[in-house]
Amino acid sequence: MAPKVNWHSYVWNRFTLPKHIITLWLALQDRLKTRDRLHTYGVINDDQCALCGLSTETCTHLFFSCHYSKECCSLVLQWLGFHNSRSHLSVLLKWLHKYCKNPFKRRVAYAAVASIVYQIWRARNLAIWEQTIPSIANTVKCIQYTVKHRILSILS
Repeated sequence: MAPKVNWHSYVWNRFTLPKHIITLWLALQDRLKTRDRLHTYGVINDDQCALCGLSTETCTHLFFSCHYSKECCSLVLQWLGFHNSRSHLSVLLKWLHKYCKNPFKRRVAYAAVASIVYQIWRARNLAIWEQTIPSIANTVKCIQYTVKHRILSILS
């Protein structure tokens, strides 16, 4: 089970799209229907990560132990000017809260993390249902585009 997180201060943010909020909230609560949970329920036989195939797919693995998600997260954080990625979603959000003092930049970072979580979950679903995994570069571009245009639409 994921560590207890005071998620509301990270999730509820004007810069974050509603569909990203829902996915982030479910991930922070460890309530996404990951393959390990579906395997436990007897719904599927294979509990391996659909993105890397190297480990059991759990929320902890997907956000951000999986090579695919770790690389996406690292590239997006570099784009935002952060060079210190964390290996767990709640740890990353707490780190951003502590070290990102500028409130505007912090809200942008939270929106970016929510977009990362949403796009990784989307890539995972594409891998399962359509047997295709978007490239890391395409996923990162989609995250950058979404965050940039969401903020511009709010500020204009």
